[in-house]
Amino acid sequence: MSLQFAYFYGAEAEQYIFYRIPKTLFSDKRFKGVSMEAKVIYGLMLDRMGLPVRNGWLNNDGRILPPERTQGIYASETTNREYTF
Repeated sequence: MSLQFAYFYGAEAEQYIFYRIPKTLFSDKRFKGVSMEAKVIYGLMLDRMGLPVRNGWLNNDGRILPPERTQGIYASETTNREYTF
């Protein structure tokens, strides 16, 4: 039995958006005690930091200028906790 997948056409290839999580969080012994949930949240935060870069919100030293209060709230379905950053 062989699997067959449909081809993507045009803008269909952009229908999937992914979060990037640094590989070092999984491979470096220093992060062994960090929960998987925390590593995923770090990936979400990295994604949020891309917005200031895309909009040119940088200071004179090229550092990102985050909003005074980040609006993102992420709820964990497994622990029923909310994270604000």
